[in-house]
Amino acid sequence: MKSYLGAHRNDVVANWGAPQSVMSDGSGGEIWVYSQDRQMTTPGYSQTNSYGTANTYGNAYANPYGATYQGNTSYNGSSYSTYTPARTTSWTASRTFFINSSGTVYRYAWKGY
Repeated sequence: MKSYLGAHRNDVVANWGAPQSVMSDGSGGEIWVYSQDRQMTTPGYSQTNSYGTANTYGNAYANPYGATYQGNTSYNGSSYSTYTPARTTSWTASRTFFINSSGTVYRYAWKGY
């Protein structure tokens, strides 16, 4: 928007079109406002957490042919999932040009992105 400082109002119209609203600046000039509704959606996601313990019990036996192991393993645990839904955020972005009585842009402002 800085590039419009000192430009003629016709340059603004050529690039931005007609403004959505026009009001007096109180000094013989005008304030032109361009507005656009915007939105952004963040995707939903799921997260799963698992907790538990495992234990192994058994005995090792030595014999002439090598060692053997006899035992068992047990597990105790749980899992849970949490879903966070998608979220949409909306806002209005505005661009404002201040134009003096000779048609020259002397100031600008913006809100939103």
